[in-house]
Amino acid sequence: MLRLISSNDLSELTRIFCSEAINTDGDPFAPATILVQSYGTGQWLKLQVAKQLGIAANLECLLPAHFIWRLYQKLLDQPNLAPLQDDLLAFRLMAILGKSTEPAIAGYLSQPGDQDLRYYQLAKQLAQVFEQYLMYRPDWILAWQQGNDPVPSNPQSWQARLWQALIKREPGLAEVHRAALHQRLMETLEYAEKSKHLPQRLSIFGLASLAPLQLETFRRLAELIPVDIYFMNPCQHYWGDIVSTKIKSHRSIQQLLSQSPAEHHNDYSHVGNPLLASMGQQGREFLELLLEQDETQTVESFLEHHPDTALGQLQADILDLTFGGEFDIDPKPETRTLNSDDQSIQFHSSHSKSREVEILLDQILEIVSTSDTKPSEIIVMAPDIDEYVPLIRASFTGKIPFGIADQSRKNQSTVLSSIVTLLALGHSRLTSIEI
Repeated sequence: MLRLISSNDLSELTRIFCSEAINTDGDPFAPATILVQSYGTGQWLKLQVAKQLGIAANLECLLPAHFIWRLYQKLLDQPNLAPLQDDLLAFRLMAILGKSTEPAIAGYLSQPGDQDLRYYQLAKQLAQVFEQYLMYRPDWILAWQQGNDPVPSNPQSWQARLWQALIKREPGLAEVHRAALHQRLMETLEYAEKSKHLPQRLSIFGLASLAPLQLETFRRLAELIPVDIYFMNPCQHYWGDIVSTKIKSHRSIQQLLSQSPAEHHNDYSHVGNPLLASMGQQGREFLELLLEQDETQTVESFLEHHPDTALGQLQADILDLTFGGEFDIDPKPETRTLNSDDQSIQFHSSHSKSREVEILLDQILEIVSTSDTKPSEIIVMAPDIDEYVPLIRASFTGKIPFGIADQSRKNQSTVLSSIVTLLALGHSRLTSIEI
């Protein structure tokens, strides 16, 4: 059974998860398997479970790719199977690039410069592309191995021929890459009964997206065990058909320039909430994938927001799929009056990352000192946290308790960071500050 549990509040999803954990029958010593977006999310969930239930034990938080690869190892009886990393794939591609007669490849490699570097850079990029194909277009990879091209008049057909040359050189690779293993796993699960290698229940918590290959795996598992997807849904109405203002304008121009009769996209396309339409595309597509199966059971638990602040009004508009309280194809929101001391949404402009961290610390200290908010209830997000790690440690240490999650291994180890820096000295410039 596959259940989609939706809420606009992460704490509410946690409450439902705890309720399900209490009422679940089965082996009390078997670990509860939870798939999360990152290990930091898993740690946060354990803390919330401990806060609500008094204890959090035997919770196994895994990444989706790790869990699925473990299924390959156990259900396909290949315990020593290791993922095909793009670094290893790059070196295998380097061995055949020099023999390729494809104009796209030969034209790049014939350019002046360091030939070895060009070989590696091209092989590295191709390895990453093939890795994406294995995850998001496994049918293409399998078709290429059969000598077919699923894309008619494909201008990039040389990629198919390159993959075929790689498989011809290393035939064993055709059976151990992700697309082939996924096909074998689907065949195994189709005729399998509940296995001892499967968890009693699978919970997928807080993921913003899943590759179709992964989602197909979980749907097949749902035929054998209960699978619950805890989805953070900001809107309580169906929003799969909303479009951004930019896309809507683009469609209008296409209709004006089209020689064929207009399809009147604008007759059924509406913006709804502009922020949700423009920045929620990934979540919208993921929600569509989750709802396209009729057997999916849905559970909804949405909480109303109090629009007495700017943030509350914004959240309420997204929840109700409105813009300024108006629901229309072309809404014209009215101006709203806010309290003069409302600081729920702030924008700061800084001249450097160091200054960003200093302003952040000042704002956090003010929040903690003027409200009941605890430091453990505050989360700070950044596109690349590694760039801020030394600045955060320099500014926050001794002033407020903090922790940094999702760092790269280089930043977690001083020795490793020093080695990487030494290796980069030969082709880098040293500024006066670094010296």
